[in-house]
Amino acid sequence: MRKMARKGTDRVGLWAALGCLALVCGLAGVYLTRQTGWLTVANLSAALVFLVLAAAGALSRVRRPQGRPAWRARTAALLEIAVGLGVAGALLWAASRLEVSWDLTRPRTFSLTPFTRQVLERLDVDVEALLVRPADSPLGREKLLLDLYAAASSRFHVREVPPQALGPEAQRALRRRSEIVLRSGDRVQRVPLAEEMYVTQALLTLLARTEAEVCFLTGHGEADPQGKDPRELGRFTATLEREGFRVSPLLLAAKPAVPESCRVVVLAAPERGLLEAERLALESFWKQGGRLLVFLEPGRIVEPAGLLESLGLRAPDATVVDEKASLFGSQAPGQELLVNRFVRHHPAAQGLQEQTRVVFSGVRPLEILTQDVSGFVFSDPVSRLEPPPGAAPPAGERRGSFALGASVEKDWGQGSVARLVVFGDLDLAANRLFAVLYNRDLVMNAVYWLAGRDASAGVRPKVEDLYQAPLFPERAVAAYHSIVLLVPEAIVALGILFWHRRRRL
Repeated sequence: MRKMARKGTDRVGLWAALGCLALVCGLAGVYLTRQTGWLTVANLSAALVFLVLAAAGALSRVRRPQGRPAWRARTAALLEIAVGLGVAGALLWAASRLEVSWDLTRPRTFSLTPFTRQVLERLDVDVEALLVRPADSPLGREKLLLDLYAAASSRFHVREVPPQALGPEAQRALRRRSEIVLRSGDRVQRVPLAEEMYVTQALLTLLARTEAEVCFLTGHGEADPQGKDPRELGRFTATLEREGFRVSPLLLAAKPAVPESCRVVVLAAPERGLLEAERLALESFWKQGGRLLVFLEPGRIVEPAGLLESLGLRAPDATVVDEKASLFGSQAPGQELLVNRFVRHHPAAQGLQEQTRVVFSGVRPLEILTQDVSGFVFSDPVSRLEPPPGAAPPAGERRGSFALGASVEKDWGQGSVARLVVFGDLDLAANRLFAVLYNRDLVMNAVYWLAGRDASAGVRPKVEDLYQAPLFPERAVAAYHSIVLLVPEAIVALGILFWHRRRRL
Protein backbone atom coordinates (compact mmCIF):
# COMPACT_ATOMS: atom_id res chain seq x y z
CA MET A 1 0.00 0.00 0.00
CA ARG A 2 2.79 2.43 0.89
CA LYS A 3 4.56 1.69 -2.39
CA MET A 4 1.38 2.35 -4.37
CA ALA A 5 0.77 5.56 -2.41
CA ARG A 6 4.31 6.69 -3.11
CA LYS A 7 3.86 6.02 -6.84
CA GLY A 8 0.66 8.03 -6.81
CA THR A 9 2.35 10.91 -5.02
CA ASP A 10 5.27 10.85 -7.47
CA ARG A 11 2.83 10.90 -10.39
CA VAL A 12 1.04 13.93 -8.92
CA GLY A 13 4.39 15.70 -8.50
CA LEU A 14 5.33 14.91 -12.10
CA TRP A 15 2.05 16.29 -13.44
CA ALA A 16 2.33 19.41 -11.28
CA ALA A 17 5.93 20.08 -12.39
CA LEU A 18 5.11 19.61 -16.09
CA GLY A 19 2.01 21.78 -15.72
CA CYS A 20 3.94 24.61 -14.07
CA LEU A 21 6.67 24.38 -16.74
CA ALA A 22 4.13 24.54 -19.57
CA LEU A 23 2.31 27.44 -17.88
CA VAL A 24 5.50 29.48 -17.40
CA CYS A 25 6.64 28.88 -21.01
CA GLY A 26 3.19 29.68 -22.38
CA LEU A 27 2.95 32.96 -20.47
CA ALA A 28 6.55 33.80 -21.41
CA GLY A 29 5.67 33.27 -25.07
CA VAL A 30 2.81 35.76 -24.82
CA TYR A 31 4.89 38.28 -22.86
CA LEU A 32 7.99 38.16 -25.06
CA THR A 33 6.43 37.83 -28.51
CA ARG A 34 3.09 39.56 -27.85
CA GLN A 35 1.47 36.87 -29.97
CA THR A 36 -0.54 33.69 -29.35
CA GLY A 37 1.12 31.31 -31.77
CA TRP A 38 0.71 27.56 -31.98
CA LEU A 39 3.48 26.91 -29.43
CA THR A 40 1.89 29.28 -26.90
CA VAL A 41 -1.54 27.67 -27.34
CA ALA A 42 -0.01 24.19 -27.02
CA ASN A 43 1.83 25.16 -23.83
CA LEU A 44 -1.21 26.71 -22.17
CA SER A 45 -3.41 23.75 -23.16
CA ALA A 46 -0.85 21.28 -21.80
CA ALA A 47 -0.58 23.32 -18.60
CA LEU A 48 -4.35 23.13 -18.10
CA VAL A 49 -4.41 19.35 -18.64
CA PHE A 50 -1.43 18.62 -16.38
CA LEU A 51 -2.61 20.90 -13.56
CA VAL A 52 -6.12 19.42 -13.64
CA LEU A 53 -4.63 15.91 -13.49
CA ALA A 54 -2.37 16.96 -10.61
CA ALA A 55 -5.29 18.50 -8.69
CA ALA A 56 -7.48 15.44 -9.27
CA GLY A 57 -4.68 13.11 -8.24
CA ALA A 58 -3.95 15.14 -5.11
CA LEU A 59 -7.61 15.09 -4.04
CA SER A 60 -7.91 11.36 -4.69
CA ARG A 61 -4.98 10.71 -2.33
CA VAL A 62 -6.80 12.34 0.63
CA ARG A 63 -8.45 9.32 2.36
CA ARG A 64 -9.16 7.99 5.81
CA PRO A 65 -7.13 5.04 7.07
CA GLN A 66 -10.09 2.77 6.17
CA GLY A 67 -9.82 3.94 2.56
CA ARG A 68 -13.04 5.98 2.49
CA PRO A 69 -12.81 9.58 1.20
CA ALA A 70 -12.16 12.13 3.93
CA TRP A 71 -14.80 14.71 3.00
CA ARG A 72 -13.70 17.08 5.70
CA ALA A 73 -10.11 17.03 4.48
CA ARG A 74 -11.27 17.50 0.92
CA THR A 75 -13.50 20.39 1.91
CA ALA A 76 -10.61 22.02 3.76
CA ALA A 77 -8.35 21.55 0.72
CA LEU A 78 -10.96 23.10 -1.58
CA LEU A 79 -11.42 26.01 0.82
CA GLU A 80 -7.66 26.60 0.88
CA ILE A 81 -7.61 26.62 -2.92
CA ALA A 82 -10.55 29.04 -3.00
CA VAL A 83 -8.85 31.33 -0.48
CA GLY A 84 -5.62 31.25 -2.49
CA LEU A 85 -7.44 32.12 -5.71
CA GLY A 86 -9.33 34.88 -3.91
CA VAL A 87 -6.13 36.40 -2.54
CA ALA A 88 -4.50 36.22 -5.99
CA GLY A 89 -7.56 37.83 -7.58
CA ALA A 90 -7.59 40.59 -4.96
CA LEU A 91 -3.91 41.31 -5.59
CA LEU A 92 -4.48 41.44 -9.35
CA TRP A 93 -7.43 43.79 -8.87
CA ALA A 94 -5.40 46.05 -6.59
CA ALA A 95 -2.52 46.06 -9.06
CA SER A 96 -4.88 47.02 -11.89
CA ARG A 97 -6.09 50.01 -9.88
CA LEU A 98 -2.61 51.37 -9.30
CA GLU A 99 -1.26 54.02 -11.67
CA VAL A 100 2.34 52.90 -11.16
CA SER A 101 3.90 50.43 -13.58
CA TRP A 102 7.36 49.00 -14.15
CA ASP A 103 8.69 47.97 -17.56
CA LEU A 104 11.35 45.34 -16.88
CA THR A 105 11.84 44.30 -20.52
CA ARG A 106 15.26 45.04 -21.99
CA PRO A 107 13.96 46.84 -25.14
CA ARG A 108 11.41 48.81 -23.03
CA THR A 109 8.55 47.18 -24.92
CA PHE A 110 5.82 48.64 -22.73
CA SER A 111 7.18 52.21 -22.50
CA LEU A 112 7.13 55.11 -24.92
CA THR A 113 10.43 56.02 -26.55
CA PRO A 114 12.17 59.28 -25.62
CA PHE A 115 11.41 60.60 -29.12
CA THR A 116 7.65 60.11 -28.62
CA ARG A 117 7.82 61.69 -25.18
CA GLN A 118 9.56 64.74 -26.68
CA VAL A 119 6.79 65.05 -29.28
CA LEU A 120 4.15 64.87 -26.55
CA GLU A 121 5.96 67.39 -24.32
CA ARG A 122 5.97 69.91 -27.19
CA LEU A 123 2.22 69.63 -27.77
CA ASP A 124 0.69 73.11 -27.66
CA VAL A 125 -2.80 72.11 -28.86
CA ASP A 126 -5.27 69.50 -27.67
CA VAL A 127 -5.29 66.18 -29.53
CA GLU A 128 -8.12 63.68 -29.21
CA ALA A 129 -7.55 60.02 -30.03
CA LEU A 130 -10.78 58.33 -31.07
CA LEU A 131 -10.71 54.57 -30.48
CA VAL A 132 -13.40 53.08 -32.70
CA ARG A 133 -14.15 49.61 -31.39
CA PRO A 134 -17.02 47.24 -32.23
CA ALA A 135 -19.08 46.08 -29.27
CA ASP A 136 -17.98 42.45 -29.70
CA SER A 137 -14.29 43.37 -30.02
CA PRO A 138 -12.19 42.81 -26.87
CA LEU A 139 -10.44 45.78 -25.29
CA GLY A 140 -6.91 45.13 -26.52
CA ARG A 141 -3.53 46.72 -26.83
CA GLU A 142 -4.89 49.76 -28.71
CA LYS A 143 -6.36 51.15 -25.48
CA LEU A 144 -3.23 50.33 -23.48
CA LEU A 145 -1.05 52.10 -26.05
CA LEU A 146 -3.22 55.22 -26.17
CA ASP A 147 -3.33 55.36 -22.37
CA LEU A 148 0.49 55.64 -22.38
CA TYR A 149 0.20 58.69 -24.64
CA ALA A 150 -2.49 60.24 -22.43
CA ALA A 151 -0.38 59.68 -19.31
CA ALA A 152 2.59 61.45 -20.92
CA SER A 153 0.71 64.62 -21.91
CA SER A 154 -2.26 66.46 -20.46
CA ARG A 155 -3.15 67.64 -23.98
CA PHE A 156 -3.61 64.11 -25.35
CA HIS A 157 -7.06 62.67 -24.67
CA VAL A 158 -8.53 59.24 -25.43
CA ARG A 159 -12.19 58.61 -26.16
CA GLU A 160 -13.90 55.39 -27.20
CA VAL A 161 -16.44 55.77 -29.99
CA PRO A 162 -18.94 53.13 -31.19
CA PRO A 163 -18.92 52.43 -34.95
CA GLN A 164 -22.56 53.54 -35.17
CA ALA A 165 -21.42 57.13 -34.59
CA LEU A 166 -19.35 57.13 -37.80
CA GLY A 167 -22.02 56.34 -40.38
CA PRO A 168 -22.59 53.28 -42.60
CA GLU A 169 -19.55 53.77 -44.85
CA ALA A 170 -17.15 53.96 -41.93
CA GLN A 171 -18.82 50.93 -40.35
CA ARG A 172 -18.23 48.87 -43.48
CA ALA A 173 -14.59 49.98 -43.60
CA LEU A 174 -14.11 48.94 -39.98
CA ARG A 175 -14.45 45.22 -40.74
CA ARG A 176 -14.93 44.13 -37.15
CA ARG A 177 -11.63 45.47 -35.80
CA SER A 178 -10.56 48.52 -33.87
CA GLU A 179 -9.39 51.72 -35.51
CA ILE A 180 -7.53 54.75 -34.15
CA VAL A 181 -8.21 58.25 -35.47
CA LEU A 182 -6.39 61.37 -34.23
CA ARG A 183 -8.20 64.70 -34.30
CA SER A 184 -7.08 68.24 -33.52
CA GLY A 185 -9.47 71.05 -34.43
CA ASP A 186 -10.69 70.39 -37.96
CA ARG A 187 -7.69 68.19 -38.85
CA VAL A 188 -8.03 64.41 -38.81
CA GLN A 189 -5.40 61.70 -39.26
CA ARG A 190 -6.02 57.95 -39.33
CA VAL A 191 -3.52 55.57 -37.69
CA PRO A 192 -2.94 52.55 -39.99
CA LEU A 193 -1.72 50.18 -37.26
CA ALA A 194 -1.82 50.13 -33.46
CA GLU A 195 1.94 50.51 -32.98
CA GLU A 196 3.82 53.37 -31.37
CA MET A 197 5.70 54.12 -34.58
CA TYR A 198 2.48 54.67 -36.56
CA VAL A 199 0.72 56.62 -33.79
CA THR A 200 3.69 58.99 -33.45
CA GLN A 201 3.99 59.39 -37.23
CA ALA A 202 0.27 60.20 -37.45
CA LEU A 203 0.67 62.70 -34.60
CA LEU A 204 3.58 64.41 -36.39
CA THR A 205 1.60 64.54 -39.63
CA LEU A 206 -1.42 65.97 -37.82
CA LEU A 207 0.61 68.74 -36.20
CA ALA A 208 3.14 69.30 -39.00
CA ARG A 209 4.25 72.90 -39.32
CA THR A 210 6.70 73.83 -42.00
CA GLU A 211 9.79 75.16 -40.21
CA ALA A 212 12.57 74.78 -42.80
CA GLU A 213 13.00 74.02 -46.47
CA VAL A 214 15.22 71.17 -47.67
CA CYS A 215 16.35 71.64 -51.29
CA PHE A 216 17.56 68.66 -53.35
CA LEU A 217 20.11 69.55 -56.02
CA THR A 218 19.06 68.22 -59.45
CA GLY A 219 20.39 68.11 -63.01
CA HIS A 220 23.45 65.89 -62.49
CA GLY A 221 22.00 62.37 -62.28
CA GLU A 222 21.12 62.56 -58.59
CA ALA A 223 18.60 60.18 -57.03
CA ASP A 224 15.00 61.35 -57.50
CA PRO A 225 13.67 62.86 -54.23
CA GLN A 226 10.11 61.74 -55.08
CA GLY A 227 11.02 58.41 -56.71
CA LYS A 228 9.60 55.06 -55.62
CA ASP A 229 12.36 52.80 -56.96
CA PRO A 230 14.64 51.08 -54.40
CA ARG A 231 17.59 53.42 -55.08
CA GLU A 232 15.56 56.65 -55.00
CA LEU A 233 14.57 58.86 -52.07
CA GLY A 234 10.77 58.86 -51.84
CA ARG A 235 10.70 57.52 -48.27
CA PHE A 236 13.28 60.03 -47.11
CA THR A 237 11.36 63.02 -48.48
CA ALA A 238 8.04 61.65 -47.14
CA THR A 239 9.59 61.50 -43.66
CA LEU A 240 10.93 65.04 -44.04
CA GLU A 241 7.47 66.36 -44.93
CA ARG A 242 5.83 64.39 -42.13
CA GLU A 243 8.22 65.87 -39.58
CA GLY A 244 7.68 69.48 -40.59
CA PHE A 245 10.13 70.16 -43.46
CA ARG A 246 9.23 71.54 -46.88
CA VAL A 247 10.94 69.68 -49.74
CA SER A 248 11.72 71.22 -53.13
CA PRO A 249 14.05 70.53 -56.09
CA LEU A 250 16.93 72.91 -56.77
CA LEU A 251 18.18 73.35 -60.35
CA LEU A 252 21.15 75.48 -59.42
CA ALA A 253 22.37 75.77 -63.03
CA ALA A 254 19.36 78.00 -63.74
CA LYS A 255 19.84 80.23 -60.68
CA PRO A 256 22.51 82.77 -59.80
CA ALA A 257 22.67 81.59 -56.18
CA VAL A 258 21.09 79.22 -53.69
CA PRO A 259 17.65 80.64 -52.78
CA GLU A 260 17.39 82.19 -49.33
CA SER A 261 14.48 79.87 -48.50
CA CYS A 262 16.74 76.79 -48.68
CA ARG A 263 17.82 75.98 -45.16
CA VAL A 264 19.51 72.68 -46.13
CA VAL A 265 20.85 71.69 -49.57
CA VAL A 266 21.13 67.96 -50.31
CA LEU A 267 23.59 66.53 -52.85
CA ALA A 268 22.42 62.96 -53.47
CA ALA A 269 25.51 61.37 -55.09
CA PRO A 270 25.54 63.17 -58.47
CA GLU A 271 26.77 61.11 -61.43
CA ARG A 272 28.10 64.12 -63.35
CA GLY A 273 30.21 67.02 -62.21
CA LEU A 274 28.79 70.39 -61.25
CA LEU A 275 29.35 73.49 -63.35
CA GLU A 276 31.91 75.92 -62.02
CA ALA A 277 29.17 78.47 -61.38
CA GLU A 278 27.29 75.90 -59.29
CA ARG A 279 30.38 75.15 -57.20
CA LEU A 280 30.90 78.86 -56.57
CA ALA A 281 27.23 79.22 -55.60
CA LEU A 282 27.54 76.38 -53.06
CA GLU A 283 30.74 77.87 -51.63
CA SER A 284 29.02 81.24 -51.28
CA PHE A 285 26.06 79.51 -49.62
CA TRP A 286 28.48 77.84 -47.18
CA LYS A 287 30.21 81.11 -46.29
CA GLN A 288 26.84 82.71 -45.55
CA GLY A 289 26.01 80.08 -42.93
CA GLY A 290 24.44 77.52 -45.25
CA ARG A 291 23.84 73.88 -44.40
CA LEU A 292 24.89 71.01 -46.71
CA LEU A 293 24.01 67.29 -46.62
CA VAL A 294 26.28 65.36 -49.00
CA PHE A 295 25.90 61.71 -50.00
CA LEU A 296 28.73 59.98 -51.87
CA GLU A 297 28.96 56.65 -53.69
CA PRO A 298 31.94 54.49 -54.73
CA GLY A 299 32.70 54.95 -58.42
CA ARG A 300 30.93 58.32 -58.66
CA ILE A 301 32.32 61.82 -58.79
CA VAL A 302 32.82 63.66 -55.49
CA GLU A 303 30.94 66.96 -55.32
CA PRO A 304 31.64 69.58 -54.13
CA ALA A 305 35.20 68.18 -54.06
CA GLY A 306 36.97 71.54 -53.73
CA LEU A 307 34.87 72.63 -50.76
CA LEU A 308 35.26 69.28 -49.00
CA GLU A 309 39.05 69.25 -49.38
CA SER A 310 39.33 72.85 -48.21
CA LEU A 311 37.45 71.81 -45.05
CA GLY A 312 39.73 68.81 -44.43
CA LEU A 313 37.71 65.96 -45.93
CA ARG A 314 38.75 63.52 -48.64
CA ALA A 315 36.91 60.49 -50.02
CA PRO A 316 39.17 58.01 -51.87
CA ASP A 317 37.47 55.92 -54.55
CA ALA A 318 37.24 52.61 -52.68
CA THR A 319 34.66 50.48 -50.88
CA VAL A 320 34.76 49.54 -47.21
CA VAL A 321 34.46 45.75 -46.88
CA ASP A 322 33.92 43.68 -43.74
CA GLU A 323 32.82 40.06 -44.15
CA LYS A 324 32.33 39.60 -40.40
CA ALA A 325 29.87 42.49 -40.06
CA SER A 326 27.99 41.88 -43.30
CA LEU A 327 24.19 41.84 -43.51
CA PHE A 328 22.80 38.28 -43.34
CA GLY A 329 21.66 37.03 -46.76
CA SER A 330 23.27 39.93 -48.64
CA GLN A 331 23.87 39.58 -52.37
CA ALA A 332 27.14 41.49 -51.95
CA PRO A 333 28.92 39.72 -49.05
CA GLY A 334 31.13 42.06 -47.08
CA GLN A 335 29.84 45.26 -48.72
CA GLU A 336 26.50 45.59 -46.92
CA LEU A 337 27.76 46.47 -43.46
CA LEU A 338 25.98 46.32 -40.12
CA VAL A 339 27.57 49.23 -38.24
CA ASN A 340 27.25 50.08 -34.55
CA ARG A 341 30.27 52.27 -33.79
CA PHE A 342 28.96 55.78 -33.06
CA VAL A 343 30.27 58.90 -31.35
CA ARG A 344 27.38 59.21 -28.92
CA HIS A 345 27.81 62.88 -28.03
CA HIS A 346 27.37 63.92 -31.67
CA PRO A 347 23.81 65.17 -32.38
CA ALA A 348 23.53 63.02 -35.51
CA ALA A 349 24.17 59.91 -33.42
CA GLN A 350 21.78 60.93 -30.62
CA GLY A 351 20.29 57.80 -29.04
CA LEU A 352 22.35 55.39 -31.15
CA GLN A 353 24.52 52.90 -29.33
CA GLU A 354 26.09 49.46 -29.64
CA GLN A 355 22.71 47.68 -29.70
CA THR A 356 21.33 49.97 -32.44
CA ARG A 357 22.77 49.20 -35.85
CA VAL A 358 22.61 50.91 -39.22
CA VAL A 359 23.13 49.36 -42.65
CA PHE A 360 25.49 50.74 -45.31
CA SER A 361 25.54 49.20 -48.78
CA GLY A 362 28.71 49.90 -50.75
CA VAL A 363 30.10 52.72 -48.63
CA ARG A 364 32.97 55.02 -49.52
CA PRO A 365 35.54 55.78 -46.77
CA LEU A 366 36.07 59.31 -45.53
CA GLU A 367 39.55 60.56 -44.70
CA ILE A 368 39.61 63.20 -41.95
CA LEU A 369 42.54 65.56 -42.52
CA THR A 370 41.98 68.27 -39.90
CA GLN A 371 40.69 68.56 -36.36
CA ASP A 372 37.78 70.69 -37.57
CA VAL A 373 36.15 67.56 -39.03
CA SER A 374 34.31 65.22 -36.65
CA GLY A 375 33.57 61.63 -37.60
CA PHE A 376 30.48 60.22 -35.89
CA VAL A 377 30.00 56.74 -37.39
CA PHE A 378 32.80 54.26 -38.08
CA SER A 379 33.31 50.76 -39.45
CA ASP A 380 34.75 47.93 -37.36
CA PRO A 381 38.55 47.87 -36.85
CA VAL A 382 38.86 44.69 -38.95
CA SER A 383 37.31 46.25 -42.07
CA ARG A 384 39.40 46.80 -45.18
CA LEU A 385 39.35 48.86 -48.37
CA GLU A 386 38.61 47.29 -51.74
CA PRO A 387 39.62 49.22 -54.89
CA PRO A 388 37.06 49.85 -57.64
CA PRO A 389 36.67 47.22 -60.39
CA GLY A 390 39.47 47.39 -62.93
CA ALA A 391 41.79 49.42 -60.72
CA ALA A 392 45.22 48.15 -59.78
CA PRO A 393 45.33 46.68 -56.26
CA PRO A 394 47.20 48.82 -53.71
CA ALA A 395 50.69 47.87 -52.61
CA GLY A 396 49.51 46.99 -49.10
CA GLU A 397 46.06 46.14 -47.84
CA ARG A 398 44.58 48.88 -45.68
CA ARG A 399 42.66 47.71 -42.63
CA GLY A 400 41.18 49.64 -39.76
CA SER A 401 38.19 51.61 -38.59
CA PHE A 402 37.14 53.99 -41.36
CA ALA A 403 34.87 57.02 -40.98
CA LEU A 404 31.58 56.50 -42.82
CA GLY A 405 29.92 59.74 -41.71
CA ALA A 406 31.51 63.07 -40.76
CA SER A 407 30.52 66.65 -40.04
CA VAL A 408 31.99 70.15 -40.04
CA GLU A 409 30.77 73.26 -38.24
CA LYS A 410 32.11 76.74 -39.05
CA ASP A 411 31.21 79.90 -37.14
CA TRP A 412 31.48 82.91 -39.44
CA GLY A 413 30.49 85.37 -36.72
CA GLN A 414 27.39 87.54 -36.24
CA GLY A 415 25.25 84.45 -35.70
CA SER A 416 26.18 82.87 -39.04
CA VAL A 417 27.07 79.21 -38.42
CA ALA A 418 27.59 76.87 -41.37
CA ARG A 419 27.20 73.11 -41.00
CA LEU A 420 27.99 70.19 -43.28
CA VAL A 421 27.35 66.44 -43.01
CA VAL A 422 28.86 63.86 -45.37
CA PHE A 423 27.90 60.19 -45.69
CA GLY A 424 29.94 57.80 -47.81
CA ASP A 425 26.82 55.98 -49.00
CA LEU A 426 23.54 57.05 -50.63
CA ASP A 427 21.79 53.71 -50.04
CA LEU A 428 21.59 54.63 -46.37
CA ALA A 429 18.80 57.09 -47.29
CA ALA A 430 17.40 55.27 -50.33
CA ASN A 431 14.03 53.53 -50.31
CA ARG A 432 15.52 50.04 -49.99
CA LEU A 433 17.33 50.65 -46.71
CA PHE A 434 15.93 53.89 -45.26
CA ALA A 435 13.41 52.11 -42.98
CA VAL A 436 15.76 49.23 -42.07
CA LEU A 437 16.99 49.09 -38.47
CA TYR A 438 18.11 52.61 -37.39
CA ASN A 439 18.98 54.15 -40.78
CA ARG A 440 16.03 56.55 -40.59
CA ASP A 441 17.21 57.83 -37.20
CA LEU A 442 20.79 58.46 -38.32
CA VAL A 443 19.80 60.34 -41.49
CA MET A 444 16.99 62.35 -39.89
CA ASN A 445 19.15 63.27 -36.89
CA ALA A 446 21.71 64.66 -39.34
CA VAL A 447 18.98 66.76 -40.99
CA TYR A 448 17.76 67.99 -37.60
CA TRP A 449 21.29 69.06 -36.65
CA LEU A 450 21.77 70.84 -39.98
CA ALA A 451 18.42 72.63 -39.62
CA GLY A 452 19.22 73.75 -36.07
CA ARG A 453 16.66 71.46 -34.43
CA ASP A 454 19.18 69.52 -32.34
CA ALA A 455 16.74 69.07 -29.46
CA SER A 456 14.40 67.03 -31.69
CA ALA A 457 17.03 64.43 -32.57
CA GLY A 458 16.65 60.93 -31.18
CA VAL A 459 15.63 57.37 -31.88
CA ARG A 460 12.15 57.08 -33.32
CA PRO A 461 9.75 54.36 -32.16
CA LYS A 462 9.95 51.07 -34.00
CA VAL A 463 7.44 48.34 -34.71
CA GLU A 464 8.24 45.46 -32.35
CA ASP A 465 9.76 42.63 -34.39
CA LEU A 466 11.16 39.36 -33.14
CA TYR A 467 14.21 39.75 -35.35
CA GLN A 468 15.62 43.14 -36.24
CA ALA A 469 17.32 42.08 -39.46
CA PRO A 470 15.13 41.99 -42.59
CA LEU A 471 14.20 38.28 -42.65
CA PHE A 472 10.88 36.65 -43.48
CA PRO A 473 8.58 37.02 -40.44
CA GLU A 474 7.63 33.34 -40.43
CA ARG A 475 11.26 32.26 -40.20
CA ALA A 476 11.98 34.84 -37.53
CA VAL A 477 9.09 33.64 -35.34
CA ALA A 478 10.12 30.00 -35.74
CA ALA A 479 13.75 30.76 -34.91
CA TYR A 480 12.80 32.85 -31.87
CA HIS A 481 10.47 30.21 -30.44
CA SER A 482 12.97 27.42 -31.09
CA ILE A 483 15.96 29.13 -29.49
CA VAL A 484 14.38 31.08 -26.63
CA LEU A 485 11.43 28.90 -25.59
CA LEU A 486 11.21 25.46 -27.19
CA VAL A 487 14.78 24.26 -26.60
CA PRO A 488 14.99 25.33 -22.91
CA GLU A 489 11.51 23.94 -22.29
CA ALA A 490 12.46 20.57 -23.79
CA ILE A 491 15.63 20.42 -21.68
CA VAL A 492 13.75 21.18 -18.44
CA ALA A 493 10.99 18.69 -19.32
CA LEU A 494 13.58 15.94 -19.89
CA GLY A 495 15.17 16.82 -16.55
CA ILE A 496 11.80 16.44 -14.80
CA LEU A 497 11.19 13.07 -16.46
CA PHE A 498 14.63 11.76 -15.47
CA TRP A 499 14.10 12.99 -11.90
CA HIS A 500 10.76 11.19 -11.78
CA ARG A 501 12.34 8.03 -13.20
CA ARG A 502 15.11 7.99 -10.61
CA ARG A 503 12.63 8.41 -7.75
CA ARG A 504 10.79 5.32 -8.91
CA LEU A 505 13.92 3.15 -8.94
